[in-house]
Amino acid sequence: SSPWKNFPMAPPDPIIGLTEAYLNDDFPQKVNVGVGAYRCDQGNPFVLPVVREAEQELIKEELDHEYSGIAGCPNFVNLALRFVYGEDCTPLKEK
Repeated sequence: SSPWKNFPMAPPDPIIGLTEAYLNDDFPQKVNVGVGAYRCDQGNPFVLPVVREAEQELIKEELDHEYSGIAGCPNFVNLALRFVYGEDCTPLKEK
C-alpha cells in the first residue's frame, strides 16, 4: 500500500500539458510551443550558434566537473548577491 494513497493527485502541469496536446494533435502544420529544444523544419533539435560558441569556451577551460559545495560556487554566489542587492548593500560590504 502506498503512503501517498490518501493524498489527492496534483493538477496537471500546464506547460507539460502543452507538450501532451501537441503530441495528440494531428494537424500537419502544428507548432510545439512547450518546453524543449528549438527545432529545424525537419523537426530535429537546432542548437543556436551562440550556444555552440559557449560550449567551446567551456571546453577550453578544461573543467574537472567537480561539484560545488552545498552553498554553491562562491564566486557566482558573491556576484549574484551584488547583482541582486547592489554594490552599496551594507551587509555585503560588511562581509
